[in-house]
Amino acid sequence: MSKSQVVQMPMEQLRAPISAVNAEARTFEVQWLSGARVKRMDWMSGELYMLEFSKDAGACRLGRLKAGTAPVLNAHNQYTLAAQIGVVESADYQGGVGIGRVRLSKRDDVKPILQDVQDGIICNVSAGINIHRLQLLPADAMSEGLPIRLATDFEPMEISFVPIGADAGAGVLADQKHQQLAMHPCEIVNLTAEAANNHGETSPMKTPEQLAAEAEAARIKQEQERLAADQERQRIAAAEKEAAKAERLRLQLINDLCTRHSLAAEVRTELSNGEFTPDQIRARVLEELAKQTTPIRSASHADVHIVGDTRLQMRAHMVEALSHRMDPVRIKLTDGGRQYRGMTLLRMAEEVLAAEGTPVRGRSALELATLAMMSTSDFPNILADVANKRLRQAYEDQMPTYTRWARRAANAPDFKAINVTQLSAAPDLKKVAEGGEFTYGSLSDGKETYAVITYGRIIPITRQAIINDDLNAFDRLPRLFSGSARRLENRLVYGQLLDNPTMADGGQLFNTTAVTTVGGHANLAGTPSTIDAANLNIGRAAMRKQKGLQSEELNLAPAWLIAGPDKEQVAYQFTSSQYVPAKPSDVNEYRAGGRTALEPVIDAVVTGNQWYLAADNRQVDTVEYCFLDGSEGVYLESQMGFKIDGIELKARLDFATKVIDWRGLFKNAGA
Repeated sequence: MSKSQVVQMPMEQLRAPISAVNAEARTFEVQWLSGARVKRMDWMSGELYMLEFSKDAGACRLGRLKAGTAPVLNAHNQYTLAAQIGVVESADYQGGVGIGRVRLSKRDDVKPILQDVQDGIICNVSAGINIHRLQLLPADAMSEGLPIRLATDFEPMEISFVPIGADAGAGVLADQKHQQLAMHPCEIVNLTAEAANNHGETSPMKTPEQLAAEAEAARIKQEQERLAADQERQRIAAAEKEAAKAERLRLQLINDLCTRHSLAAEVRTELSNGEFTPDQIRARVLEELAKQTTPIRSASHADVHIVGDTRLQMRAHMVEALSHRMDPVRIKLTDGGRQYRGMTLLRMAEEVLAAEGTPVRGRSALELATLAMMSTSDFPNILADVANKRLRQAYEDQMPTYTRWARRAANAPDFKAINVTQLSAAPDLKKVAEGGEFTYGSLSDGKETYAVITYGRIIPITRQAIINDDLNAFDRLPRLFSGSARRLENRLVYGQLLDNPTMADGGQLFNTTAVTTVGGHANLAGTPSTIDAANLNIGRAAMRKQKGLQSEELNLAPAWLIAGPDKEQVAYQFTSSQYVPAKPSDVNEYRAGGRTALEPVIDAVVTGNQWYLAADNRQVDTVEYCFLDGSEGVYLESQMGFKIDGIELKARLDFATKVIDWRGLFKNAGA
């Protein structure tokens, strides 16, 4: 049998080191209890014993420390206000280890203590702990030759900065025998040998209220840790984004300056691989331009110098003249461009070489073409500029159908995954009585993820094309590649509908499963059918009945009727303002200008009889697409060829697309 008695005991003072210091915030992370046994002296009998604290979290009363009002004292001085130098902000106790965070006062008299902690002079804290229940283990339960006493109910009252280290020994308490100590009641329990074997399990049974409180505290702590981790991830992501943006702008500056001033590839490589600031890049470019002043011999042997600005003007005028030859209606000539209007490609190459000081007299057409294409002259850049202009013009001219109904998202900053968060509608407003309080609502969210992908091919332009004055190389090929880029974009966007991908909720984009089931979307016609008033009404009703993330009514309406060539005529019949019904029951409510008007979108990518309804992307997310920041649309880069005698033009497209929300889409397999 265990026996117990209540005695008066002083506060225990246990030393521990300071873990971390934040001088700016005046806070310190401390470990106020380590879980190890400590040697103590019985203040009444003078006998030594080993004091152990129960590892059960319920044994420690943390109310004072967690309240944020427990004092931080100067060497356990509890009797003057000046002795309080701070406050305990937070504390926790798990597995026999107590940790916490303390914050010091801004008072002038506390500043020396703060400085000593920063300098490592004050290195320890001490926790003042009241023990309310102490178990005396039998004599055979020994540690270091001393009996063991187990604290099963204790309460930390304050934390102090102290000069003595973590192992204070019995001497501290021996000195305290002669002081006027503050006493508190403590239950002393004498355990039998049988009970001692289970001394770690002798804590009082916890009430349901205590268990619920501990569970709530654990949940709050877990949520705080999650929020802290999220904030840290967001900080790191923001820093990486800013660094990537700065590097992208730096490389863009290098590319623009080197292209504009026709600098050698070695200079571009040097600037790209080095850690040059924007100012250093500009200084290096100016240094290189100073070397470009080149003497040209005239018939009178006088020295003429072509400076960088003149070379740039000549290059721009030649690009203008060549572009005009390919598209005289759109490209108008200036006075500068007219002087090169009648020149062939070979004649222009000769002009560029001569302006750069390269001897051209007596050279064959093959030699001139080779020199112009394989040297560091401006001529390859002129050809690349012409091809790029034609490519961009053709790209803008060939507008695909997906741009009508899909949403253009903001440019992606990099190739990392893009997380698109879906938000529910705002919560319903509640009635507030006179003098009443407003209640909180919440938003629900979902998430879809996609990333930018690079697509591209290479276009070669040979010296043969230069000799033959073949402008088709700069006209037809760029137009073909721009059409290829547009078709690729179109296939990728429509593929989000045709491939019926799996959404983040685990369900396919189009299915007949009820929305009350996880992954259920209820946006697929149960029976394939043709386009008519009855089946359009079924699709419209299904879209109207869709619910938001909090089961709120969305009342969506279709704005687009998407179909393939096989259903083009019937699609236009049911959406045309010219449609005349034979009888009142045939009135078409889906005609242009009607209350339920639909606009048809016909594309050959949509095959067979299938058709779709899509809501206005301003009303709800459907399918979105984006480009890489700084590379909107198809883009050309050039380099001197190695496998071919000429230049290689690389057409590149950085593009991404993803279906974001299924609620604004409906599919009928068609009949």
